[in-house]
Amino acid sequence: MSGPVPAICRAGGLAPLRSDQQEEITGEAIFRTNRCDDSMMKTAGLIALIVAAVLCAGCNSTPPNGADIAGNTVRAHYEHHGEWSFGLGCFEKVTGYAYNAGNATVSDVRLNFNLVEVRTGTIRDSRQVFIGPLQAGQSRTFDADLDGECWPDYRVDASII
Repeated sequence: MSGPVPAICRAGGLAPLRSDQQEEITGEAIFRTNRCDDSMMKTAGLIALIVAAVLCAGCNSTPPNGADIAGNTVRAHYEHHGEWSFGLGCFEKVTGYAYNAGNATVSDVRLNFNLVEVRTGTIRDSRQVFIGPLQAGQSRTFDADLDGECWPDYRVDASII
């Protein structure tokens, strides 16, 4: 053999030594076993799949939708939008505030939120948010997560209990 023969990196294949590592014995180059590690290749492939899944798996994100609801002297404003996380998957994030527009304290204020699939009208998830007592003119913020799927379109219906 007159010189090193290039080898393609493949699991269990052969690769030539670098020029500074080559030794010649009777005119032939010494080759060493390529250490293309199968587990590293599998790990890299898995990481690539996870990155692709995260980038492609977005929920049907829409700009925040908002609404105002009223019950007696309590008023509330909320907005909702689709989000995604490793722990929850796709979910609808609801944020807002409730306030007492009356002249007296209101006790035991609760808000009910329903995640409704637009196409079928089916309630996918429901959450009750405890606000507590609200003095006259007082407001309090809240947030809630409603569990959904990634592809259907949803709306959030709310009521003051």
